[in-house]
Amino acid sequence: MVEEYYNEYSNSVLWPLLHQLGIPTPCNIANAKFMAFKFNMYKKVNQMFANIVHNHYEEGVIVWCHDYHLMLLPEYLKKLNKNIKVGWFLHTIFPDFETYSALPAREEILHGVVAADVVGFHINRHVENFANCCSHLIQLERVPKDLRDKEGKFTHVFVCPIGIDPHQFIHGLEDPLAQVAFQKLGDAKRNWKLILGIDRLDPIKGISHKLLSFERFLEQKSDVSKSVKLFQVCVPSRTDVPMWDIGGKFDRIYQGTPLIVRFVGAAEFLTDAIKVNPNDIEAVSSAIKEAREMPREERERRHDENF
Repeated sequence: MVEEYYNEYSNSVLWPLLHQLGIPTPCNIANAKFMAFKFNMYKKVNQMFANIVHNHYEEGVIVWCHDYHLMLLPEYLKKLNKNIKVGWFLHTIFPDFETYSALPAREEILHGVVAADVVGFHINRHVENFANCCSHLIQLERVPKDLRDKEGKFTHVFVCPIGIDPHQFIHGLEDPLAQVAFQKLGDAKRNWKLILGIDRLDPIKGISHKLLSFERFLEQKSDVSKSVKLFQVCVPSRTDVPMWDIGGKFDRIYQGTPLIVRFVGAAEFLTDAIKVNPNDIEAVSSAIKEAREMPREERERRHDENF
């Protein structure tokens, strides 16, 4: 059950769909039946979560449901207790109508989510995509900041971006091991500049695009090939789920000059970052050059604005 719920449906159907990669196409009747079976397991596990929450629920507690693994949970909770207050937040993109409507269980999934009292997304574009799907597929009425069904139930849909706690990371720099590492790095990098990438090893991070762009940068700037180094940290992720190769998430180039893919939500907030299209290798290479040659004062100004 866990395999079909987590890997086969959540991460192999919903995850690529939400990231606008589409969904696996059944090549025969057996595959089509297996898709239905995987969704049944997804529903069954969501119901199990609902039962457990219901058994431990205390009056007045607000229940927050997180991410695409639990898109049916709000509705199942409401069926068990109509007075329970439920919120749901999506940690990924929500795709446009044309992409989302390819999902066979598209209406059932939407009904599951809008049963919540509040629904949160990272940025306005995701809110608009979700509201548009609800309007066209399950005929919800759009009112300011809310969706309303035919029975008059309101679901508040809002932007609620999340991120890291920067002060926690700054405090971490005081750790003795970090200080030793910084000392070694400081001694080593006097004659070269460092490009640092830290990403989960999954297909939407654009790691291959980054490496190609850096390779192109070195081809165009052969005179600096020994004075610029790329250090890429990759954290294994979903090693038991088949991968697809698409572009871009985020990387940071030495102090103060982030490069960010213009398609991701953080691009709306990091206004002083250099924005790139990861599919345009030449443009990313030029952006690396721009960041490398940017005066220190400008790098520090951009860092302060983004921070």
